[in-house]
Amino acid sequence: MRIYLSCLSALADHDPDSHYHFQFSTFTGRLFATRDIPQDEEISVTYAPLLASGEARRKALSTKYRFDCLCETCTLPPDLAAASDRRRAQMSRFDAFVRGGGMPSYPMLMDALKDAEREGLASERAHVLLAGTKALARSRQLETALDWAKRTREAFELLEGPDSFYSTLARTQEEAMLKKMDPK
Repeated sequence: MRIYLSCLSALADHDPDSHYHFQFSTFTGRLFATRDIPQDEEISVTYAPLLASGEARRKALSTKYRFDCLCETCTLPPDLAAASDRRRAQMSRFDAFVRGGGMPSYPMLMDALKDAEREGLASERAHVLLAGTKALARSRQLETALDWAKRTREAFELLEGPDSFYSTLARTQEEAMLKKMDPK
């Protein structure tokens, strides 16, 4: 189920299970849920950098927004919180590597994808899929790249809607790979 709101997203409480996307072409904001929301459950968004450590996220929320976060991730037992922090640090390193122009290997992509899924970070998962599509296409693994392009498009459509920049980019990549695979 997707939730569609405009500026009301500013009234939502903190939670990493939703994604706010501002569409510049229509000058509207949308709030997309990354999971089904039961009737009468509170709608929320994230206010903190998701790849930061739990301590850094809680400090940012306390300092900037003056509240103590009690979401599921911020209240994990210490051993699970440490494992979550390690996964998020690894995702942050992956993100920096890709943004720096690095081409991730398939095992590196799978590790990043697994970490994003384990953490429930739909936006990070979508960006890993996008990086994987590019890397796999460059290495001429077109069938696998096509599969990743489809998954990228689906992920960004869930997060931002079908008309967003990243959804359109993924659709364009998917079409380009289909042409390469069947040049007729």
